[in-house]
Order: sequence, then C-alpha cells, then structure tokens
Amino acid sequence: MLDVLLIEDDARIQAALAARLCAAGLSVRQSYNGLEGVAQVKARVPDVIVLDVRMPGIDGIEVCRQVRMNTRSHKTPVIFLSAETCPRIREAAIETGGNLFLEKPYEPAQLLAAISDVTGVGP
Repeated sequence: MLDVLLIEDDARIQAALAARLCAAGLSVRQSYNGLEGVAQVKARVPDVIVLDVRMPGIDGIEVCRQVRMNTRSHKTPVIFLSAETCPRIREAAIETGGNLFLEKPYEPAQLLAAISDVTGVGP
C-alpha cells in the first residue's frame, strides 16, 4: 500500500483529498503546513508527497527544496496540487524538483493517475 503525505493548509481540501485517496486504497498521512510536512518527511519518508504551493510558514516550493536536500527523501516523488496561476511559480515548483504540477480544481482520477505515474505503482 502506497504511503501518501498530503501537505495542504485548507482543511476542507485536505479532508476531501484524504477521503478520495483512502477510498482508492492508499495510506494517507496529513500535514496542514510546510514545517509540519517537512518534519513528517524526516520522521518517515512517504512513497509520494502531494503538496500545495501557498501555505503559512514555509511554502510548498521551500518544502520541496528541503525534501530534495534530505538524503533519505531526495528521490521521493512530489506532486504539486495548487490553484497557483503564476507561470513563474509553476516553473519554480518543477525546477525545485517537483515531478508534476496539477491544477485545482482537480479531477480525482487525474490525481490518482499522477500518483501511479510518479511512483510506478497503481493505486
């Protein structure tokens, strides 16, 4: 069973994402801000991270940067899931090491396919 870490500050979006991923048979851990997310990655590296860009404390791009700098998690796939529309920020997310950038609102099937693509494991 894939271990997914969701890092999303909006509780409603977090709950909906977690419910959809759990229903697909994935193990889901949740974090509501970037600092907490980085701490969770350090404690136990997930199989994949689903990450928002705009969050309090440190943003998703900095979270991704820290994940990539950690020797234990540097290869962990990162999927950005954000409503961010600025092309420069989207480019920075990928340049920092994000594997994919998906837009909110999202289609659950699209997210599940993305998780399967970056991990090589079907949900």
